[in-house]
Amino acid sequence: MEINPAFSIRPQAALSLAADSARNVARAIDAAPAGKTASEIGRKRVGELVGSIFYGQLLRQMNQSSLRSDLFHGGRGEEAFQGQLVQHLAERIGRSKNEPVSNAIHRSMQRRLGNATDGAAS
Repeated sequence: MEINPAFSIRPQAALSLAADSARNVARAIDAAPAGKTASEIGRKRVGELVGSIFYGQLLRQMNQSSLRSDLFHGGRGEEAFQGQLVQHLAERIGRSKNEPVSNAIHRSMQRRLGNATDGAAS
């Protein structure tokens, strides 16, 4: 399957996006509400990032594949709201507790920051 060039990200842009996202995670941890730990906030932000970048791209490519069937096509309504559905599904997948990509990135960030106290629990 060939990746659509419209959805590809240049390496330099990906590094810039990752750096911006890491700063946003750090800001969110600093501004954590009273009942939430920094790990919970960081895990949520990493999940949103992975969902929007990784799973969003994956779902968009799946929707554009040649394996689509007219049997399950929703017509103009599906075409109009497909982007919102993909965004919503990507965010939900990224935020799920048992999502391996977000969990691995979050554990790696905790180790790098030196506060991997609850790495196994997250």
